[in-house]
Amino acid sequence: MKELYRVCIIEDNPRDAEMLTEAINSYGEKYNCMFHISHYNSIENFTVTYTGSYDIIFFDIELPGKNGMEGAKSLRKIDEEVTILFVTNLAKYAVEGYQVRAYDYILKPIVYERFAVKLHRVLWELSRKKKKFVLAKGIWGSRKMAVDDIIYIEVMVHTLSYHLADGELIEVTGKLGTLERELFSFGFIRVSRSYLLNMKHISNVKGNKVTLVTGEQFVIARSRNNEFRDRFMRYISAV
Repeated sequence: MKELYRVCIIEDNPRDAEMLTEAINSYGEKYNCMFHISHYNSIENFTVTYTGSYDIIFFDIELPGKNGMEGAKSLRKIDEEVTILFVTNLAKYAVEGYQVRAYDYILKPIVYERFAVKLHRVLWELSRKKKKFVLAKGIWGSRKMAVDDIIYIEVMVHTLSYHLADGELIEVTGKLGTLERELFSFGFIRVSRSYLLNMKHISNVKGNKVTLVTGEQFVIARSRNNEFRDRFMRYISAV
């Protein structure tokens, strides 16, 4: 199964964003990996939708409004793990990158051969870490969690409850449907209106009942039975 990486490009110049996207996809075709790429043209647009699910973020430094360096500093306050690379016309900006623990910088215009070497190093580092993260936002602030540590998520009215492997319960306001879409590629599957399970933590499936490694059991809704069995069989055959 191809490794999937979530990438975000923050770039106000459409042509530069297109060239970076092409370089990333060319690398994926050559090295048999997949990239889900999102694009924002400003720090402000990026910040309001940030979920903490990206593996790599490419910041253009010279942006309208808040620049890339300022955006990276703000991001580090809520996410210390995501890999940051700066894209710039001037190498002098690279020195400032150490303030936000940027992994590297990419000079414009992008030269694929040089870019591929840097991306290769980034992905090697990510493969060592392996963990992927999500960001839960509440009125109390933000909390970043490793995806593998989430056993399941339940919803009651508009309250989402994250049940973690260490027994901790984190509650935020949100919609389970939104999380279902965001966590689909991480191996999460919805069994009913109220529950989204991490397939990594499923220990047994018998009839219409799913048992987790914690011993907790969930009933698969009739309307979701076929989709559940199809996805779960594909999941266990791939791991």
